[in-house]
Amino acid sequence: MANADHVALLRQGVKIWNAWRKQFPQVAVDLSASDLSSIELSYANLSGANLSQSDLRYANLSYANLSRAQLTSCDLSAANLRSSDLRQADIRYAKLIAANVAAARLEQARLNVADLDQANLSRANLTAANLTAGYLNQTNLSYANFSHAILEVVYLRLAYLNHANLSCANLRGAQILDINFTEATFTGACIADCSIIGFTTLDDIACDYIFLDVDPYNQFANRLPAQENTKFQPGEFAQWLQRRTFSSP
Repeated sequence: MANADHVALLRQGVKIWNAWRKQFPQVAVDLSASDLSSIELSYANLSGANLSQSDLRYANLSYANLSRAQLTSCDLSAANLRSSDLRQADIRYAKLIAANVAAARLEQARLNVADLDQANLSRANLTAANLTAGYLNQTNLSYANFSHAILEVVYLRLAYLNHANLSCANLRGAQILDINFTEATFTGACIADCSIIGFTTLDDIACDYIFLDVDPYNQFANRLPAQENTKFQPGEFAQWLQRRTFSSP
């Protein structure tokens, strides 16, 4: 249940809100289950705030500080989160349908089972983020950084991953349908039990080596090429991937 005083203060505007946060940084902000649709919160300091189950549809959160914020099960559909700080935020089960999350910082954010249908995450930093079982249909992920991210059993369909960095990412069990991977980087990624279906563009992708399995300790295993000091030649991984069919477990 939201703190009514916190909600009322937030509605007075970002300038007043940020001044209050600066004066009382130790206060635990509770804005949970609030109707904040279409609210103007650009540059707002919402770090660590509890916004779980809130309605933030069409809200303007561009450049807002949402680091470590609780956004579980909230509705951010069509919200503007461009260049926002969402580092270590909990965004599990949230709806971000058609949201603008371009150039946002999402390092170590939890996006498990999040709905990112038609969202724009171009140039977003998702280093070490967890997107397990996320839904990414027609999502713009071009130039996004997924280094060391967890993308297990994600659903990727008609998404744009051109120039994306997937180095050391975990794609175990991912469903990949009609994806544009042009000039993406795959070095060190794990594609165990990956299902690649339809027309997938693999032009000029960069990959020195990949892993085909995960061991009982959740470490990547079964390196390809097998020898540590060897790597794919330019274009070799794309050719290998085109020849092989991956099936879901």
